[in-house]
Amino acid sequence: MSAANLVEVKNLVKHFPLITRGQLLGRRVAVRAVDGISFHIRQGETLGLVGESGCGKSTVGRLILRLINVTSGEIFFEGRNITRHSKKEMMPLRRHMQFIFQDPYSSLNPRKTVGTIIGEPMKIHGISKEEREAMVEQLMEHVGLSPSQIRKYPHEFSGGQRQRIGIARALALNPKLVICDEPVSALDVSIQAQVINLLQDLQLEFNLTYLFISHDLSVIKHVSTRVAVMYLGKLVELATKAEIYQRHCHPYTEALMSAVPIPDPERIKKRTLLEGDVPTPINPPSGCRFRTRCKYVQALCTREEPDFIDIGSDHQVSCHRVAKTRLNAA
Repeated sequence: MSAANLVEVKNLVKHFPLITRGQLLGRRVAVRAVDGISFHIRQGETLGLVGESGCGKSTVGRLILRLINVTSGEIFFEGRNITRHSKKEMMPLRRHMQFIFQDPYSSLNPRKTVGTIIGEPMKIHGISKEEREAMVEQLMEHVGLSPSQIRKYPHEFSGGQRQRIGIARALALNPKLVICDEPVSALDVSIQAQVINLLQDLQLEFNLTYLFISHDLSVIKHVSTRVAVMYLGKLVELATKAEIYQRHCHPYTEALMSAVPIPDPERIKKRTLLEGDVPTPINPPSGCRFRTRCKYVQALCTREEPDFIDIGSDHQVSCHRVAKTRLNAA
């Protein structure tokens, strides 16, 4: 693992077992939420993770923080393999790895004051009451809230303010890694920009590293250093922001990019429409998982799963068509 990499995952797999009804002896099946992905996150960068709902993005974030157990594969944090760490072993690492949840309404305890919510991580890690109160007030100022609101309850705040509380809680222990799970998708558009700018300012101020999960490519373009595209539990493309938006290769990425609106009423953009629905992660297609919706599908796609190959310029893609084009060019 490179010293510059804060996080690295190798062949990460998470299957959620199910027992189907009406089948002989309750035959066991599993939701293959994450099915063998590898990537790294460099110190100080923002890796954007994008894809349709249900593709496994949020599961990846929860696996990295060990909020759920891994089926197989490995997770490294600062060079340390934390894949099989117990809760006791993870406790000292929790202060370095934090989570910002999607829904600011359900992620805050309605029975606790804002001061208690933000200060709870400090209390768990043994920070004294006097220090906690001072640190909570400082954090509230950092995220744009008034310290005079410290004894108010979550229901007394707007959605944007609640998300600021969630951000302050995530920063309570001065973490190195923050996983942002669609942190602005539940907010009004006018508030989204404020929260995104706040996250970027805090990243510079506290030297944070982000995994930014979203389905909104406009947001991802604004915040990310590199972008990973996920489909049905697999990574299909990973590149720098400039590469992914200017020279994307995978047909799925092409379709996602064509759906991004252009703020120009005079310009007509050609859409790449995908046919059919996303297959079930319980029984994904053989070979390439995107083949049932791909306009470039070929016979090889039904038989073999494409490798995640490097095509240069820190750009990786999983597609038989791209691999064949490169082979012919060579």
